[in-house]
Amino acid sequence: MKITPVSHEWSGSLARRSGAPTGVVVHHAAHPRCGAATIHGWHIARKWKGIGYHFVVRKDGTIETGRPEWAIGSHTMSVNSRIGVCLEGNFETEVPLAAQLAALAWLIHVYLAGKYGKLVVTRHRDHAATSCPGKNLPWPIQAAPAAPAAPSRPQPAPATKPAPARPTRREGARKDAHVREIQRRLNVKRARDGRGRALVVDGDFGPRTKEAVMSFQRAQKIGIDGVVGPETWARLLR
Repeated sequence: MKITPVSHEWSGSLARRSGAPTGVVVHHAAHPRCGAATIHGWHIARKWKGIGYHFVVRKDGTIETGRPEWAIGSHTMSVNSRIGVCLEGNFETEVPLAAQLAALAWLIHVYLAGKYGKLVVTRHRDHAATSCPGKNLPWPIQAAPAAPAAPSRPQPAPATKPAPARPTRREGARKDAHVREIQRRLNVKRARDGRGRALVVDGDFGPRTKEAVMSFQRAQKIGIDGVVGPETWARLLR
């Protein structure tokens, strides 16, 4: 939300408040349609220096400026040093709209409280013999509920680091660490040589290892060539 500044011509010098305001007094205009400029004209006609309220909250939620915040108001005899806020409308006969109430709550509990700290919030009727700000204005003015936290997005699972690529191995490799891994995995997969024997894990890719590789490839229904390339490696690593 934002505050709409309205320029006013004053009929005299405004008195400055001593220190920060300690409270807010809420009024209604007792008129169905009026803004800060209209109210300023009314108050000038009464021989006042100008609009007595510091803010006017319109029915659509627009917040207009009246008297400067540093100035003493002219809205409630005993507490004019407090900020005066006037609501457009007559709440003896009307009901305030949600947009207007939301703007009033923001003005009091966010804007003014943010500048001056916690303020005492009262109605005109709490200080004088009047019905202002009307029987239909909900009271007290509650702070707007905090917006619900946005649901946290599930974090994607960390990508599984792929296993390093294994080099192709074929008959003839000697004392090779990858051949030892092939032999170990073939034994685990129960792939045997031509005579049905488990392999000796020695790193030598000889005829018996080739026979066990071909037996494994046959069982996996992949190309049978006795060479441990990418596809055979993928099946051995499962």
